[in-house]
Amino acid sequence: MRKSEFFSPVRLKTLGLTSPNAMQIETVKALDAADLFLLASPTGSGKTLAYLASALDGLRSDAPNPQVLVLCPTHELALQVARVASDLLTDSPFSAYPIYGQMAPSAFKATLETPPALLVATPGKLLEAARRKKGFLRAVTRLVVDEAERLFDMGFEEDLCRVLGLITPQKTWLISATVSCDLKRFIAKNFPEKPYLIGQSKAKNERVKEIFLLTEPFAWHERVRDIVVDYGLSRVLVFVKTKPEAEHLGKELKLDGFAVGVISSQKTQKQREDALSAFTEGKNQILVATDVLARGIDVENIEAVINTSLPKDTNDYIHRIGRTARYDKTGLAVTFIRANDFKAFENLRKSLKTNTKVMKNLPRTL
Repeated sequence: MRKSEFFSPVRLKTLGLTSPNAMQIETVKALDAADLFLLASPTGSGKTLAYLASALDGLRSDAPNPQVLVLCPTHELALQVARVASDLLTDSPFSAYPIYGQMAPSAFKATLETPPALLVATPGKLLEAARRKKGFLRAVTRLVVDEAERLFDMGFEEDLCRVLGLITPQKTWLISATVSCDLKRFIAKNFPEKPYLIGQSKAKNERVKEIFLLTEPFAWHERVRDIVVDYGLSRVLVFVKTKPEAEHLGKELKLDGFAVGVISSQKTQKQREDALSAFTEGKNQILVATDVLARGIDVENIEAVINTSLPKDTNDYIHRIGRTARYDKTGLAVTFIRANDFKAFENLRKSLKTNTKVMKNLPRTL
């Protein structure tokens, strides 16, 4: 079995890891079996390292760049993937850079002039790069579409088709924690072969303790405060449905004395990056966010995820609660249920094949 050089102890140490997990080893092995594959693995299972360790193998110093292209739905995820890739490429002759909307024009120009071996990009910015520099993507031999399902949710299917028309990769890898009908349809339409599948189409992280709590909207603030205080939590991610809800809840929690950051599409890129950095570094105890953070973002040691409303479907729920209990750790997910949510809750419960019931009060102990 082939083993990626990026699974060496020295490389893994840069990420604070000692050895790859079973899924990551299986992924590298699968690359020898097919040119198109779909990796469907639970959130927090280490998919980013799995595909990067595989994609970075075989980079050539005598080949034009970029050789590897990673497409991401959001600039937050693009920045994160580029950081992990850069860590893996430490002390190598290769580099990894991201391009994304609202990036500094000078940095974008520099990337066009001197492309990295691994380019991480959001769809719109990538197409802009292709328009501005003819043949910019001609050397790409490996394409990774990270959080593929999220790209469809955000309306990027047409852009993805345009990207496929610009490149002829030898290998294409589609990465997602869940696999929707839209993603299956896209694969059937755009690829002549069936993908080599690793994992399951709906994979929930079983290390997350789930609580569904009967709560009315006017009580969200008090409920969040009680969860953080009663369970002694130091790093909590709270999902809300709308931008006004994010701002309001963040303001209320700050008045309670919590260190809080807020992320939504209403914020500037710098504000979003600063809020995420403060949360990642432990400066903020709570991060309130809309679904912009629901997929792909990897922040270590998130102890709990709180959903102030029931996500619209099972896949969204799986992605949200997957921000906790990452890399073999355990975590807590609390979802607020309103009186008119019970039909949707029953549908979610059937989809997840669970007997979990709605509680009126928080359990005293976890």
